[in-house]
Amino acid sequence: ETIEQEFAELARKAIAQVEKTGKEYWLKELNPRDRRFVHMEIAKHDTVESRSEGQGRNRRLCIYPV
Repeated sequence: ETIEQEFAELARKAIAQVEKTGKEYWLKELNPRDRRFVHMEIAKHDTVESRSEGQGRNRRLCIYPV
């Protein structure tokens, strides 16, 4: 399994959680490359969007319902 596949799977699990609960879901701190993989997977779905917040090492990714 590649790193891209690993983070795509992480994104899919987070998407399922957001769709189930209707609440935003925060991922742990990820490096810029890994956040990019997650953002790319999120972009494939119409029911959720993502944003990054914070600075430097404290930057986190939020997945939220549309």
